[in-house]
Amino acid sequence: MSVILRSSVFSTALVVGLFACLAACAEQDHPSGQAEVATSIAAPGVVATKKDLIVITVDTLRADRLPFYGASRATGGDPQEEWSLAWLAAKGTVLEQVYAQVGITLPSLSSLWTGLPPLQHGALTNRSLLAERTFSMDLTEAGWYGVAVNASGILKRGTGLERGFAFFQAFAPKNEKRVAGVSVQQATDSVANHQPLLLWAHFVAPHSPYAPTPEFAGRFTSSAEPNGGNDTLFAIERQPDSLTLELREHLRGLYDEEILVTNAYVQELLSGLDALYREHGRGGLLENAVVVFSADHGEELGERNGFFMHAKSLYSGVIRVPTIVLGEGWPAQHDDSLLALQDLLPWVMEGAQPHEAVVVSALQDRFFAVRDERWTLIHNPLADGSGPGGPPEGSAYPYPTVALFDRRTDPLEMHDVAAANPEQCARLLDALHAWFHALPVVQQETQNAVVDEVTLGELGYATSDSAVESSSPGPWTGQQWLDR
Repeated sequence: MSVILRSSVFSTALVVGLFACLAACAEQDHPSGQAEVATSIAAPGVVATKKDLIVITVDTLRADRLPFYGASRATGGDPQEEWSLAWLAAKGTVLEQVYAQVGITLPSLSSLWTGLPPLQHGALTNRSLLAERTFSMDLTEAGWYGVAVNASGILKRGTGLERGFAFFQAFAPKNEKRVAGVSVQQATDSVANHQPLLLWAHFVAPHSPYAPTPEFAGRFTSSAEPNGGNDTLFAIERQPDSLTLELREHLRGLYDEEILVTNAYVQELLSGLDALYREHGRGGLLENAVVVFSADHGEELGERNGFFMHAKSLYSGVIRVPTIVLGEGWPAQHDDSLLALQDLLPWVMEGAQPHEAVVVSALQDRFFAVRDERWTLIHNPLADGSGPGGPPEGSAYPYPTVALFDRRTDPLEMHDVAAANPEQCARLLDALHAWFHALPVVQQETQNAVVDEVTLGELGYATSDSAVESSSPGPWTGQQWLDR
């Protein structure tokens, strides 16, 4: 089954080979004051153990809005209740520094399931058709039974992510409450027959519009108005000065209530699977499976330019994603190792923990973010001050040519310290330049025929993720920046 790593071998080896020299610097600059770090996690891969693999992803779930990543609100539910997000975090390995390759659903999840960055697998927007082979295809060919259920308007059959799953169902977001029940139902025969199971469930509650269900509305807000719909968010982005602290906190409260909705869906799914295994005399879920919980990306929530959503941003609120792994060999602890989301499933499947010096995120070939254990560098090679574009008309999201952030003291990446740290800027630019020019970039994107402009508009995208035209010369070198 070494074939399963075929998609990730290039990207992982490339990073290790090109950036090994960064490891000493990253170790020296390791963030302080965070959870104790496990130097190595000796978890056996599910391929060797023939364990079931349960993958849960949540659309637009920002890490630092969860209590086990520092949030003050109990958005993870009751830690004493089995299968709540807070319970999962207490029982499993919480990965502190997992970064998505882009803040757009289909490209990000394509990276999760291929082990490749978007510039290599070719799914650059939510209108893309993923042609690259996926881990789900590898697992099902090796004997796993694949079930995938989601409530996204983006993840439809015909995008390429359905390949490898014997059962694939995409509900409309309004039918999200059906995801858990259908997932358990479709897993029944596999569990009963002791056939290895691959199950992927994708929930979408935190995605805009922020409209929590009645059960959770009012937990963190005093009123439902103003609502968290796209019109409200777009109006703020057109006029960022209209975003008062009170309004921002109100909308964040609505978003946090949506996380409670997600928590309830996850509990229903995992408790249902646990009961299913017990019903068939196999013990509990964690005796039979490894559970992976993560997200495609986060949400900016008004930190820059009045922007609340995600498709334009490469900053930490969007790119850092919450990740928990539970099962055999995954201890109850926090791990602060740097990890690209694209390398998560290869680690879980094969059991070989990646040791990365840098993680790169990018909006096509126009805007970049590169992170090591301590520093984040944002880069706009065109140096033109323009942003990714997209709705609403009249809004702006400019990127600096080069900006540097010290996450040890500035985890939200708000304070540019490039001028005071030219050597760090040059080092990270050189790493990014080497990564980009060694990457076999897909020359032409293929579009799918199932995600239309109406769907994108309902989700607040419209043409936002297709407005970036490929016209960049690629990342600068460090010397090019120093000589500017």
